[in-house]
Parts: sequence; C-alpha cells; structure tokens
Amino acid sequence: MNNKTGIWILLASLFIVVLLFISWQKFGNTNVSAQILTKEEAQKLVQDRYQGTVTQIKRTDEQYDIELEKGDNLYHISIDPLSGKVLLFSKKGTKSQSPVPSTTTPRNDSSKKLTEEEVKEIAKKQVDGAVDHVWLETKGEQTYYLVQIKTKDDREAIVQIHAITGNVMSVTWDDHSRDDDHKKDDSKNRSEDDKKED
Repeated sequence: MNNKTGIWILLASLFIVVLLFISWQKFGNTNVSAQILTKEEAQKLVQDRYQGTVTQIKRTDEQYDIELEKGDNLYHISIDPLSGKVLLFSKKGTKSQSPVPSTTTPRNDSSKKLTEEEVKEIAKKQVDGAVDHVWLETKGEQTYYLVQIKTKDDREAIVQIHAITGNVMSVTWDDHSRDDDHKKDDSKNRSEDDKKED
C-alpha cells in the first residue's frame, strides 16, 4: 500500500507541475502594460510593408492614423498601436487630386486650404459670370468658401466649395431679382385696381 500511495503522490505532483507550467505559458507571460508602438516604429512598419512614404501620422487612443504616398496614389491606413495589425486600408485619391480629409482626423491647417484665386476658378466653372465676393466660413469642423457670382442676365448664385478638397458642395441661386419683378407687377396691378375704384 505504501507503494501505491507514493505513486499517487508522485502522479498528483507531476500533474500539478504540468498544470502550473501550462498555466504559466498561457497566462503568466502577459504584461499588463503591453508595449505600444512609437510613432517612428509605426511609420517604419507601414513604409516597410507598403513601400511608400508616410506623409502624416497621428495617434489616437485606439489607433495610428497614417497617410501614405505610393507612386501617384494616396492612402489612409489605420493600425493597432499594440499589435501593428492593419485596421483600415483605403485609397484616398491621387496626387493630382486633393485627398478627402479623414473623418477621424480633422485638419484645420490653413496652409492646406485653397487660395481665393483657386476657388474663384472652380466657381466660374460651375456658374458663368463675374465674381462679386468670396468669403470663408467654418461650421463645426468643416471649412468652406462661399463665392457669390453675378451672371450676365443679372441673376446671382452662391457656390459653396470645400476649402481643402475643392469639391463643389452646392450652388444656390438668389432669385431676388424675380421677387423684385413680382413686386413691380403687384404694385402695377394695385395701381390699376386703384384707378378702377376711382
């Protein structure tokens, strides 16, 4: 009996040692403060993986947002700062086009905004006429130009243009000249009605 008890103790000890070893391998090697990639490491990782040039990099709590230029193409890449895993990879456009700013990365850099002359040219392509006035507005995180154009037939249009991409957001026609014509017609009709009453 003494022999059997010794074997059971030996087997139980061996089982506990194996169980502890497996547990340590599985759970004991984790580090609560895992290594977070630095900006330089994230930049090198993306450049090595995609063979391009990183033009912008920004870290949020959950990810790195990276703009990559490869050839004539522009890409937006989001990577996990702990694992380096790619969370998002999307093409933004080409060098000849202005890229659409990322929704996760608002850009308020005034050096990236179009000039008033560029905006006037874009607006003239939409509405044929003479530019009366140009002004810049910001609502929320979106900045845009408003360009007022007077046409040859005395109509006015306001062209709304994104300040960074140059995309035409809207064209609004001001019909106050028609309203003035209606007012003239109404006053003319009233005068005729007044004459009839006399």
